[in-house]
Amino acid sequence: MDRKALGKRLSAARKEAGYTTDRLAQECDVGAVYIRQIEAGRYQPSMNTLIKLGDTLHRSLYYFVQDSVECN
Repeated sequence: MDRKALGKRLSAARKEAGYTTDRLAQECDVGAVYIRQIEAGRYQPSMNTLIKLGDTLHRSLYYFVQDSVECN
């Protein structure tokens, strides 16, 4: 999974939804620092966290991981 691309998509989706990192973290039951580290491409979230992020931001998992999926 491309952590940098995932982080950029998360940041864009969060801002589009009008969430701060603090609010998103609270909604997903994780730390705000963790959200900022994901957005910076330092950490790759677990599948459970990705699901929570997607549900909260109304985005599919594919939106976050599309660089990692090969379609032939």
